[in-house]
Amino acid sequence: KGAWHSLGCVYTWLSLYEKAADALEYAIAIDKTFYNAYLGLSECYRNLGDQARAVQALHDAIPYSDDRSFVLYCIGRIYFEAGNYHTASTYYHDALKDDPGCSNAWCDLGRCSQQMGYLDEAAGYYRRAIDLDPDSDANWVVLADLYILSERFSEACSLLESSRTEALDRFAFDSRLVYCYYR
Repeated sequence: KGAWHSLGCVYTWLSLYEKAADALEYAIAIDKTFYNAYLGLSECYRNLGDQARAVQALHDAIPYSDDRSFVLYCIGRIYFEAGNYHTASTYYHDALKDDPGCSNAWCDLGRCSQQMGYLDEAAGYYRRAIDLDPDSDANWVVLADLYILSERFSEACSLLESSRTEALDRFAFDSRLVYCYYR
């Protein structure tokens, strides 16, 4: 099983997703509990544009996972990438039931809400992501972008000014601040 999985990883690295999927399917046929093979298989199908099979591979992985919330989060990401924000948000909520401390799920739940037009709800989810992971520049930036898109420039400025000294990507913060100052 390990050799087939390794071969699948090499093919994935080479962007030969069909060959990678075949190798990973062999690994699973040898050992149906091979969790990492399911994850790799899902990634191959996602790269091949086969959302349904990517999601199915992850559903098949759930019984063998030590971290169900991660698998549910990954399923949510597939639906998010496909623009199916309602279904993605359902999976993010399910992931958060198992792991309420997952800042990525909170942030992506905010992105779904924002895409569906629920801006206040999105801001709340972004704030929760910031509370859980205040060192993530991305969490601060998505909330600032939401404020900017909503023409809430003073709120965006306050947020960016309060967090920019700790930012790893100061350009992301400073460029948004400049934009707000000139609005």
